[in-house]
Amino acid sequence: SLGAALVSRTEAAGGKAIRLVPGQAFEKLADGHYRVRPGVPADIATVLSDGRHLSPVGAPYLWDIEGGEFPSGRGELVLSALAEALHKAKSPGLARIIVATSGAASVLDERIARASKGFSVAPTLVLPTEVPNLLVRMVDIQSRDPASDAELLVAEAGSPDGEQFVAWRYGRRFARRYERVALVPSAASGAPFKRHGVYLITGGLGGIGLAIAKWLATHHSAKLLLTGKRPLPPPSE
Repeated sequence: SLGAALVSRTEAAGGKAIRLVPGQAFEKLADGHYRVRPGVPADIATVLSDGRHLSPVGAPYLWDIEGGEFPSGRGELVLSALAEALHKAKSPGLARIIVATSGAASVLDERIARASKGFSVAPTLVLPTEVPNLLVRMVDIQSRDPASDAELLVAEAGSPDGEQFVAWRYGRRFARRYERVALVPSAASGAPFKRHGVYLITGGLGGIGLAIAKWLATHHSAKLLLTGKRPLPPPSE
């Protein structure tokens, strides 16, 4: 019902809506209406390569609300495919993906009702750093009625600010903020390390790991176990 309301709101504003619904196989249901497999990004690429469609400028993603439960990872693949398609479309200006969730965020100390929807946080953060001219915004709503929710999501799609995480509660808009916190100065001598102690450093063959290992060896004559995902470099190095 939210999808239908959003289609009506988009078309009333002069836009063209392409509807994607999840299913077990790719199928064209009607002009501008497709069934795609959530875990197969190629299905979305096929839809957006259809010559009858104009270049897309945005994609409200409603499956976290209306699409049911997907196995971990499939929803993220869909978001990645949407981002890639919008990038290849080379739409003028800023392309937008609005990830709609409900009950996935705690704003007023309420219980998180759908923790699994938190998987969308990662692509919301990462995709804009990898795809030029892309904004991904996660919008958590209370799901009042479809028409009001559609109006709200359209407003978020047109909002000029660069917020990535937004939640609506009782008619008020909340945005996630980060504040700088001053750390209390700490002397290295107070660190809880023992002389000749044994320490395991995961990722110990990387730059930070080797720097920590050198410090422990120099200041505490530590015995070190370094692990990494890559094999050891040649002895000459």
